[in-house]
Amino acid sequence: MPTRILTKVSSHLGQKTVYERTEQIRNRQTPGKPETFCPALAGSFLNQFVIQRKKQMTTSNKMPKRTAQEVYQLKITLKGSKPPIWRRVQVRSEITLAQLHDVIQIAMGWTDSHLHQFTVHGQAFGRPDDEDLDVHDENKARLWRLVGLRDSFLYEYDFGDDWQHQVVVEKVLPAEKGAVYPLCLTGKRACPPEDVGGVWGYGDFLEAIKDPMHPDHQEMLDWIDEDFDPAAFDPADVNLRFQRLSRWFE
Repeated sequence: MPTRILTKVSSHLGQKTVYERTEQIRNRQTPGKPETFCPALAGSFLNQFVIQRKKQMTTSNKMPKRTAQEVYQLKITLKGSKPPIWRRVQVRSEITLAQLHDVIQIAMGWTDSHLHQFTVHGQAFGRPDDEDLDVHDENKARLWRLVGLRDSFLYEYDFGDDWQHQVVVEKVLPAEKGAVYPLCLTGKRACPPEDVGGVWGYGDFLEAIKDPMHPDHQEMLDWIDEDFDPAAFDPADVNLRFQRLSRWFE
């Protein structure tokens, strides 16, 4: 078989499959007649086989069709936190990234006091201005149009402390009749205080408040100005705050 034909089909089928098909063609002989082999016929046969295989591969690799009438179950994890600080929420798939920003703020426990940005498939989404033309408008970006099942993306809050959250689409579900979204299902551990210095600063903060002998113990207690329990989290508190946003999500 001509080398150019083998080269053309090898990238689609693999070398072994190509030679197997070539031998099948070579062995199609009429009894009692000398062996004849037609390269053009071989090339035509293999080209048809390649087209059929590509159609099969395309069909098997198709992603489930996404619609705007579904519910996304998201797991939001604060990257670098040990033990992990995370939340599991359900949202309607048609919400905008601007609305998801509010969901993440409330679910995690932030106060929306700093800038933020999403990065989805290498594209930045946020609140664009005339000086930052590379950022897409989060108010025009619908969640279901950007991601699907098992996709993940990044939400960054406070560019100084650099709180990075990994958001994973765990499930795509039908909306339950009578259910109100967004909904917080569960989570672990309290949100760090604002302006504590990022993941590393939060670790130092926890060491200071739990050790009365730490040189910064009293200073940190005065700064936080409240009893802080790093293990505390109650999804009921989150859902109560979600209810105040319900009209915006209708």
